[in-house]
Amino acid sequence: MTENRPFTSLIAESISKLTTGKVKFVEQQNNWTIKVKGSWDKKWLLIAVESRKIDLKSHFSPCKLKQAPLLSFLTRSSAFNFYGEKSKYSELLLESPETKHLMSSKKSCIKLDNNTLIFGGMIRKKDTKSLSNIFTLIEDLQGKIDNLQRKTSA
Repeated sequence: MTENRPFTSLIAESISKLTTGKVKFVEQQNNWTIKVKGSWDKKWLLIAVESRKIDLKSHFSPCKLKQAPLLSFLTRSSAFNFYGEKSKYSELLLESPETKHLMSSKKSCIKLDNNTLIFGGMIRKKDTKSLSNIFTLIEDLQGKIDNLQRKTSA
C-alpha cells in the first residue's frame, strides 16, 4: 500500500513549496469524480476527499461515521459513532477493513450522502505514506461499492 499515488505527489509537491497553504483539484476515474481539498499548517494536513459516483442508480442513504473520543478514552480502544440511516452501503462501510484504517487518522469522518462518499481527516504533514494509503483505501472502498451495486442490480 505504500506506492505513491498521483494525488499524493500533487499534494506533497505543494507542501514542499509552502509552509502553510491549500490545494484543491478534481479528477475523474472510472465512474467516480474525485474532489480533493487539502490545507496544512506547520504540523498537520487536513484532507477532505469527496468521491461522487456518476452512474449510481439509487442514492446512498445519508449516514456518517465519526470517531467517539470520549468513548475511545474510556474504553482505551477505537470507538466510533454512527449517525443516519442503515442501508446496504452503510453496512459495507461498517464491515470494511478499509474503513477502520481510514478512521485511524486524527479527527476522521466518513459520510455517505446522495451519490457521494466523503472522507475527512488529519494526518502529519510529512507523512506521505499515510496520505498515499488514504487514497488507496478510498479507491478500494469505491471498488467495493461498485461490486455491491453490480450484485444488487443483476
